[in-house]
Amino acid sequence: VRERAEWIDELVEDLDRQFDRSSSAIVVTLVGATGAGKSTLLNAIAGADIAREGVDRPTTSRPTIYAPVDAAIEPLRLAGAQVET
Repeated sequence: VRERAEWIDELVEDLDRQFDRSSSAIVVTLVGATGAGKSTLLNAIAGADIAREGVDRPTTSRPTIYAPVDAAIEPLRLAGAQVET
């Protein structure tokens, strides 16, 4: 442990920063080819069926934001993205 003390300290500092930010929304960007499994992965991460998984390709025609009702997403909404709350 002594040999890796500096690395462990950096990890603890990073974890502290993450905890400080944990009260705000987390932004995750999933990018990939049509049919790559982005919606499936998002549903798995969320633990709920929030993104429509498609059988036909492509399922989504424009960027889609899945956000809590109270998320501050106005700049993204103005960029023309579809918003699902």
